[in-house]
Amino acid sequence: FFKTIYALYFRSVQTTIYDAREFEKQSGLSKADFFDKYGFVLVNAKSDMTAKGWEESDRNLNELIGAVNANDGDKKRKEIMNDFRNADTPVKRIYAKEAEHIIKNIVLANHKGKDNNGVTVMPPARGIRRYITKNPNKAPARQVHNDYGLNFDDVVDRNPFFDFESQKAKYEETNSNEYMLVNLWRPIKPMSTPLRSQPLCFLDASTLSKDDFVSVDSLSLGVVTALKENPNHKFYYYPDMTVDEVVVFKQFHKVRNETLARMPVFHTAFADPAADKNTEGRVSFEYRVGVLA
Repeated sequence: FFKTIYALYFRSVQTTIYDAREFEKQSGLSKADFFDKYGFVLVNAKSDMTAKGWEESDRNLNELIGAVNANDGDKKRKEIMNDFRNADTPVKRIYAKEAEHIIKNIVLANHKGKDNNGVTVMPPARGIRRYITKNPNKAPARQVHNDYGLNFDDVVDRNPFFDFESQKAKYEETNSNEYMLVNLWRPIKPMSTPLRSQPLCFLDASTLSKDDFVSVDSLSLGVVTALKENPNHKFYYYPDMTVDEVVVFKQFHKVRNETLARMPVFHTAFADPAADKNTEGRVSFEYRVGVLA
């Protein structure tokens, strides 16, 4: 517990964070090609979601953690996961369709799917709404991290927070070549100014090596992948993001017949030097979506 508190709130590592808008522009790549090469990309994507709709579609992480550790034969957790998949939320009615369009037609436009049948998107009914608070489950995560391990079976069997079991079953049933978990992350309403409060930065996946990884076993809460410091790593962020923009980044990528998942995109919130006492507090939404291709 104390190590976690130290890592999240006291430890700091100095690094240079580069302008991803300029990086994308200089690359000359399409959105799909940039995502394929670097694991993240910015998309202009105005949403019809309201501030109230985002709030109604939030996950109750405290309740879920309690259910994971409850001695009830996994009954409560299964009820929560069914709600996560199927609840009648604004995100399920509105944002799921918007996300599917972004994924199929922009970010994964190069992926034709098995037998050229296209990409299958499996959007949930809820995501995680974060804001400036002392609650560690809802505050921006200020530690370089990736939320999953690199072994698909371990991810499915050990991570209790996402719908991996049913999605892996579809992956096997359809004999798809790829399973990918992507995160659509964005500032959201009621924010009205560009984001300078604890923005998210992303590690260029092409600067990673396999020796950089450290597996952290959190027992009932699953295995996650941490990162050693490496001077070759390069971090990027999109300055002054608005509520009409979304970053799509890769959190897990399994390709059939490959032993381990491909390089994930590590990320963290950080203190933007452009922020001042008048900066509007961050309100954001992360929406994790499974994809078959």
